[in-house]
Amino acid sequence: TDYYYRVSAINSLGVGPVSTAVLGTTFDVPEAITDLAGTASATAIVLTWSAPDDNDSAIVSYQLQVESFTTPGNWNTISSNIQTTTYTHSNIVDNLQYKFRVFATNAIGQSDASNTATVWTFPTAPIGVTATAISGTEIDVAWTTTTGLTYKIEHSTDNVTFSTEADPATTPYTDSGLTIDTIHYYKVYAVNPSGTSPASAVVSATTFDYPSQPLNLILTPTATNLLEITLNWTVPSDLGGTPITNYYVERSGDNITWSALATIAPGTHSYVDNTLNIGATYYYRVIAENSVGKDPVNGYSAVVQYISPTLPGAASSLTAEPYGATNTQIRVDWSPPANSGSHPVIGYLVERNVDSAGWATYISDTQSAGTYITDSSLTTGIDYSYRVYPITAAGTGVQASNIDQVTLVHAEVTIVTNVVGGNTIEIIPTINVMAFSPDAELKLINLYMDNNFVSSQSGSGTALPAGVTTFASMYAYPTEEAEFYVTIVLTQHDGNNHVAAFDSSDVSATPSDPFTGDLDWREFRVLQGSSVPSEQDYTQSNLELDIQPVGSDIIVKYTPSDPAQDSVILGFNNVQQALTHVVDTESSTDYYVGVYIDPQFSQLYTTDPVTHVVSIDCNAFGNDFQALGLTCQEDDLPLGYKSDIAFRSLKDPTAPTQLGIEGMGDLFGMPMVMLFVIGIAAVFTGRSAQMGGIILVALIGIMVYLGYLPLMWESTTWVILIIIVVIGLFIGKRWS
Repeated sequence: TDYYYRVSAINSLGVGPVSTAVLGTTFDVPEAITDLAGTASATAIVLTWSAPDDNDSAIVSYQLQVESFTTPGNWNTISSNIQTTTYTHSNIVDNLQYKFRVFATNAIGQSDASNTATVWTFPTAPIGVTATAISGTEIDVAWTTTTGLTYKIEHSTDNVTFSTEADPATTPYTDSGLTIDTIHYYKVYAVNPSGTSPASAVVSATTFDYPSQPLNLILTPTATNLLEITLNWTVPSDLGGTPITNYYVERSGDNITWSALATIAPGTHSYVDNTLNIGATYYYRVIAENSVGKDPVNGYSAVVQYISPTLPGAASSLTAEPYGATNTQIRVDWSPPANSGSHPVIGYLVERNVDSAGWATYISDTQSAGTYITDSSLTTGIDYSYRVYPITAAGTGVQASNIDQVTLVHAEVTIVTNVVGGNTIEIIPTINVMAFSPDAELKLINLYMDNNFVSSQSGSGTALPAGVTTFASMYAYPTEEAEFYVTIVLTQHDGNNHVAAFDSSDVSATPSDPFTGDLDWREFRVLQGSSVPSEQDYTQSNLELDIQPVGSDIIVKYTPSDPAQDSVILGFNNVQQALTHVVDTESSTDYYVGVYIDPQFSQLYTTDPVTHVVSIDCNAFGNDFQALGLTCQEDDLPLGYKSDIAFRSLKDPTAPTQLGIEGMGDLFGMPMVMLFVIGIAAVFTGRSAQMGGIILVALIGIMVYLGYLPLMWESTTWVILIIIVVIGLFIGKRWS
């Protein structure tokens, strides 16, 4: 610093004049250095500066400081005794920015700090470099950055020749305008004022591509609805580098022209198509889409084909018939369609029209290939019509079968009772048939008395007309007042698989002259023309019968115990309860009497209206008897036919007892049975004539007792008897 000085003298009188000014300059610290600069090399930083003004005091040294990396603003002294204006700082760290300052020192002191010199060490190759495709035309390049550095990116498509892509570049860097499914290589350089780093490791990425074709496309028809199919597929083997965003299902009718059918979310790999038509051909394919798009050339799956089924034709020969034993069922039968279409029949839709009210579904699906159903709980007198449609896995046929209609017979039954006589009540059944289809035939009429079955008459097999029909009378034989009703059973089925039973109301009736049993009989043997029994002769049988039912046909057979005599067979038609008749008999013969009421074979014999003799001609009726399970006998009842009554008409009690051998005949008026007696006697005379004689006398006594040898015979008869006995004894003796 320059200082100027002058002096003035001072006494008691004051200050004298000043002297001439003289200059005096003081020494100072050096001036601050202003040109500190540094240059980095691979291993050191070389700092240089110029010596500042020393302010007349020579500079003796320099002090160099570097700023702390961890505590900015704090400075650390590297060296305080630098004798030159250059300094080399070793042990440096790459990729760091160093800040230096320097001070000059002279005898007076230290200068102010110099300017701050900022020096970067050489950068290292960037780390954390990545290349990531973000679309089909873009790749992001990223790396780890260091503050203060700039970066440069080089790009190559073959990893050989690189060119600058961006300089400077910031991370992440998006390389755009690329081609889909192409690989790109990148390396990054760090740049600072000291220079450019070595290249980073080369990284690469491939731009996204279209996904490849979906795999394993399979078409499966729905088992219960063949107009519905399900498509299933698996994900493409190559997603193109980015997730699937959608699947598209396309359909074609000719495998040439395709139309979009559905867009499917990426997590789903199936699709159900239920918009098919009968008898059509369909083709399906699937394409996947990602953020790049879908490949119209190579992105489609394999094509699958489906031919939708054809519906069945009409069922045929449908018949509806009354069915069952309650007159409340209709059985419907039909034949399957001649053409079931593409699949077998698995059921039928049955429709019913009740009293022309319109068709309605009766059974939506029988769930069986069977060709009949039974409709139950129906009402008589109502028209029921039916038609069916076959069902296959393809669906329900559109062609109905033929139609058939049934009206279950509706009728009312009434009876009229008439008191005939004796026990006999006549019951006249009547039926009023009001509605039916098909025709109703009479099956049988059952008569009940006090709720117990009495009798039945079978139908003629002919159809009953609409309206009132009166049937043949039926008879019952109560012994007191009784209640009657009839059940008339009809059928509307040729095979008798249907029964319609109609009951009349109960009607009471009381017999006029009742007796117990179905018939009553009396029989006694009398003289010719006599009405009372006789002890002298039994030449007639007086037979009295009370017969039920009234109007019955009767056969009476007298069978003699002597087989040498002929049976008597008499017939009586339309007997009105009481029958009285006299039959000629042999007084010495018992007769076994059988009475046959309404015999099963009544149409197979003839009766003389005067004599009442029954004639049976096997030549004329043999086959008919066989049809009834009977064996015909000429002019006799069928072999083994059972009678309704059997009793014995007794002979004259004075007649000889019959032994069953009377058919041997007589010899000179003597029964041939005596020959038998002689033979017995002759056997015993072989050993003892006395014993033979005793036996002979005993047998003759028995014969007398039985009436075969009357004691009242003439002497000639006894002579003949004695001669025969003597001859027998003689023969027996000779043989002994």
